[in-house]
Amino acid sequence: MELLYDLGLWLAVAIVITGIIFIVKKIGADHKSTIKYKDIEVSTDAAGTLMLIVGLAFFSFLMHQRLNIQTSITALVTVRGKKGPQDVILKNKGSVIMQINGEPLKRDIDKNGQSYFENTRVGESAKLSIDFSEPYVALNPDSTYIIPSNGRIYMVCYLKEINHISGRIIYNDQPLSGVLVKITSLQPGVITDSNGEYRIYIPDSVQAQEYEVWFKKNGFKSFSDHFKPQTGEFLNELMEKANN
Repeated sequence: MELLYDLGLWLAVAIVITGIIFIVKKIGADHKSTIKYKDIEVSTDAAGTLMLIVGLAFFSFLMHQRLNIQTSITALVTVRGKKGPQDVILKNKGSVIMQINGEPLKRDIDKNGQSYFENTRVGESAKLSIDFSEPYVALNPDSTYIIPSNGRIYMVCYLKEINHISGRIIYNDQPLSGVLVKITSLQPGVITDSNGEYRIYIPDSVQAQEYEVWFKKNGFKSFSDHFKPQTGEFLNELMEKANN
């Protein structure tokens, strides 16, 4: 990136010098000097003035960008959930890993869901990921973030494996079919199959880090259990006959 800016600066200088040469030639000339291309004819002093203006503007723009790249700043990575800026999903938990030029930098997430990275440079490309015991991942994991001049980067994350719960129900060491498995906040439930297995899919609107799951079947004791699906485990349960 820096090499491209340097080449651009040299090109801008060349344009400025060419413009000055055109203007100087016109001042020292005794006759009208023009540049003609197809049906367009322009005086050399006009062409020189235009090239001088364009070259200086181009040079100024590139110098500004070049200085931004060289400026070291503190990048602020704000971790948020899919629900918007107010969805602070991690407070004083986990870390953000920033990779710049293949070199990983790790910073803890504070109470505001933010991580600070010192001595980064404006315009640098960075890859971001979350390091935490629970599987939080970036909504767009393959995205490359460009560090802006204000240093602020927003990273949208979500918790994997909270869109379903699955498991198996057993009675007397045998799979139990016909059991109603239901999440408190979700209608309706599902029924275990002939292998005693079930799987509940949970829409985005009611997804959470923990669920209360109820198990019911006629002739058996009903009960509930609290479960965190992000652990990647199955919610297997043993059922007991109801007292007559």
